[in-house]
Amino acid sequence: MRPCMVIGVTIIACVTFASVFTSELAGQTLFARPDATPDYASYRHLEECQLAALRVTDEQETRKDTIWYDTAEFAIQTAHSLTLATSRRPDTAIQVASVCLNTFDADTVHIQSLSGAGYIVRGLLMAHRDQDAQRFAQRVLDSMRHKPADKFRDALSRLMFEYAVARPVRQQEAKHYYRELLVALKNDSLYYTVDAALFMAGMANRIGDSVLFEEVAWHAIRTNDATPVKERRNTWSATVRLQALVGSLMQLTKEEAFDSIAISTIAYNMYEANTVRARVYGEEELRTEKEIELFKVPDVVGEHYYVAATASSTAASRGLAPYTSKGAVPQGEIPVRNRINVIVTLPAYCHSEGSTRSFQGRPGARSGGGECFKPYARLRRLKQRFPDVEVTVLSSTFGTVGQLGPLTPTNEADTLAKLWLGFHHLPQRLVVEERPFFHVPDPDGRRIDLPTPYANTLQRETTYPLLFLTDKEGNSVDAPGANESDLWNRFVEILMKRASK
Repeated sequence: MRPCMVIGVTIIACVTFASVFTSELAGQTLFARPDATPDYASYRHLEECQLAALRVTDEQETRKDTIWYDTAEFAIQTAHSLTLATSRRPDTAIQVASVCLNTFDADTVHIQSLSGAGYIVRGLLMAHRDQDAQRFAQRVLDSMRHKPADKFRDALSRLMFEYAVARPVRQQEAKHYYRELLVALKNDSLYYTVDAALFMAGMANRIGDSVLFEEVAWHAIRTNDATPVKERRNTWSATVRLQALVGSLMQLTKEEAFDSIAISTIAYNMYEANTVRARVYGEEELRTEKEIELFKVPDVVGEHYYVAATASSTAASRGLAPYTSKGAVPQGEIPVRNRINVIVTLPAYCHSEGSTRSFQGRPGARSGGGECFKPYARLRRLKQRFPDVEVTVLSSTFGTVGQLGPLTPTNEADTLAKLWLGFHHLPQRLVVEERPFFHVPDPDGRRIDLPTPYANTLQRETTYPLLFLTDKEGNSVDAPGANESDLWNRFVEILMKRASK
C-alpha cells in the first residue's frame, strides 16, 4: 500500500473504493433501521476527526454531568477545570480519533503552513499518538531552521501552545518548547518573552502548579522590568499584556494586598499604585498617601426601585419570592451608608433568556442565553455567605423583556422585578433606570438607546455585567481576582471585619 498523502490538512485514504449498487428490492425495504454509528474511518479532513472527538467527549461527559459548572461555586469550577486539564478524554473519544486518523502518516504528510502543522499536532494528541506528534513536531522545527529567525520562533510558539492546550496538558513537552523559545528570543523582542511567560503562567494555573506559576510569572515581570518604560505601551497588544502583568503581580503579592486592605482602603490603593502599577507601567515616583485618590461610588439613581423580602435571599425558596415596589430611589439610599455594598449592573441582554439570537429586531441586541445565570447564582451565594453585605442589582429599560414588548417603562421595570427578584430570587435590591432613546425616522423606525444618567456618572456604559465593591464609607474597592474566587471572598471578609470595628 502506498503511503498516504495529505493536501493541506485533507486526509486521502490509501484504499481503492469499489462502486456499490443497491438493488431495487433492497432500496424499497421498509423499516430498516440504519446504523447510527458514523464511519469515522471514511472521514477525509483532519478538522472532521477533531470535531468528532470533541462531539463524543461532550456526549460522554458534559451531557451526562449533573452539575452546571457555569453556575457552580468558584471552587467547584476550579476543580472541574483542573480535572479537564489533567485527565484523559473518554476512551471512546480517543478511539474515535484513532480510527479517524488510522491511515494518517505523520512522517510523510506535507507541511504546507504553520497553522496546518498545529492542527496536525492537535489531532495526533487527541488520538494519543504522542510519539507521532513529537516526530512531526521535530519535522516542523527542522523545516524552519534555515528560514528567517522569526519563522523558527513562531514554530516553537505554536508547538508550545498545542501541547499546553491539549487534553491532558502535556506539561513536560510544553515546558520544553518554552525553554527553547526563550533561547530563540534572546536576541529578539522582550515583548515576546513576556507573552510566552504569561502564557505558561496561565497553563500553570490551569493544572494547579503553583511552583511553576511563580517561576514563569516572576520571569514575565522581571523581563518587563528590563523593558524601557517608554516602550512598554508601544505595541498593539500592550493593554492586554500590561493588564495581565498587573493581575499576575497581584496574585504573587496577595498577602501584601490583604495586609493593606485590613488597614484601610487608602493603604490598599497605595499598595495597588506603588507595589503593582508603578512597577508594571514604569512610574518612577511613588505616590504618597496625600496623592492617593479614593473613588466614591456615586449615589444610585433610578425611577423604579424594588426591595426583596428577606426570604428571597435563600436559593431554597420555592415559587415567586416576595418583594415590594418603592417608587424612585431616595437620594443617598444606595450605596447603603456604614455597610459593605456590592452593586452589580445587568445589561439589556439579560432581559431575555433562552435564545442566543437577536431579539425584537434591535440592531446589535442579543439575548444573554445562559450566560446571565452566572451572576444570578453568584449573587445568591454571596448573600448566603455574607448576609450583612448589601446587594443591589442595577439595570435600565430596553423597551422589551424577552418576547414581550414594546412595554412602557413602568411595565418593563415591574416585569424585570418579577423575573429577577421573584423568579431568580436575586437579593436584595433592584433599581431600574429609564434609558433615554430616540427613533430613527421612518421607514427605518428603529430605536436607538442612549447612555443613562447613572452610566454617565460612572463614566462607563453598562453593556456587560459590572461589579462594584465598596467599603462602609462608600469608597470603591478594586478587589483582585475573579468575582467569588477565594481571593475575592477573602477581601470581602476583611472588609466585613473592618466595618464591625
